[in-house]
Amino acid sequence: MAEGFFGELADKVGYPFNQIPVAAFTNYGGGFTQASLCGCIGAAAACIGSVCEPDTAKKILGELENW
Repeated sequence: MAEGFFGELADKVGYPFNQIPVAAFTNYGGGFTQASLCGCIGAAAACIGSVCEPDTAKKILGELENW
């Protein structure tokens, strides 16, 4: 998920998105090895937070989690 998001931004926008190591998101899969949180939610939170102001990011993430 993070690779698709940041990879697309890296291709279209370039810096700073082409500097993000998407391999850092590998442990998000399987709920951070605890199966307690879907890795997609954590990666989505990082993606949302990287392009939105904090208050907006919180609202969007809240909607995503409630969905």
